[in-house]
Amino acid sequence: MVDSIYSLRDTLSDSFTVLPLLFMGLIFFLGILTSNIGMLYLFLGELILVPALSFAANVPGGVISYFTNGLFLAGAKWIVTIVAILTTASLALVSKAGSSGFSIYIGIIWTALLQFFNGDFTILDTYDPYRWYLTATGAPPSTKAPPACGLMPGLEDEKWTSESRVSPTSWLIHITFFFGFILSNAIATYNEPTPTIRSTNDSTKDGQRQAALDARVANRKTLCATIGVVSMFILLVLLYIRIAKTPCEGEVGPLFFPLLWTFLLGYGWFSLIYTHCGIRPGDVLGIVQGFVTPDMVDNPIVCLGSE
Repeated sequence: MVDSIYSLRDTLSDSFTVLPLLFMGLIFFLGILTSNIGMLYLFLGELILVPALSFAANVPGGVISYFTNGLFLAGAKWIVTIVAILTTASLALVSKAGSSGFSIYIGIIWTALLQFFNGDFTILDTYDPYRWYLTATGAPPSTKAPPACGLMPGLEDEKWTSESRVSPTSWLIHITFFFGFILSNAIATYNEPTPTIRSTNDSTKDGQRQAALDARVANRKTLCATIGVVSMFILLVLLYIRIAKTPCEGEVGPLFFPLLWTFLLGYGWFSLIYTHCGIRPGDVLGIVQGFVTPDMVDNPIVCLGSE
């Protein structure tokens, strides 16, 4: 009995360690098997944007110092990383607030200059007021996660981990990006406009149809709100366990802004998909798949086989 409990504990611990990989595998196979385009977009974001965010959060230096010191691969990584992050963020802002795409170039120049004057800054440090405060008051703390904290323990690049802070870890960035995407999906579905019904010139029947439609819309909004609240609760629980109960992450203060930008980028990634493709292709929650027009609900079409 005791051995079974220890075995279960070890299994849960191992699953928690590789939870982002389990998420990615599940998202990919569900997206392929169910032809859910939204899941494939989410998988694409986890595959491209999350590694870029991990580099941006943990590797100090800057494109100028990389190229002047002959580190051309690191310089290429810097360029790909900042272009991927700022392009996604800028396009998401354009779709939401109508901001100019020129902000991409401003962001690149801003980051390059700040890293040139402070070689200890990572890309995300240049957008982190708390890191500015730490730099102004003293040397910012450098956190290095133990090897077991990697998504694939024992396979981490030693040069990478020795040069970078590795806090937040890729684990934390994956999870935060994922739940940012989910919350954006829930809010977009919640805010979908109420469809209109065509009048039948019968006020009683139209009133009944409108009441039924309002009830369905209320159910949809309740479901979306529930998903949003529950997903945020799960995110907070996972963050608490990871930060407070494992030696993998540093202090909460230096983690706040990198995780905030990661969450917002996940949120913006879905907003970008939603703006250009609509809610139905981008939905990963399965709520939109149950949408039917009011006329279809009130006048269902039944297909009968012929003899």
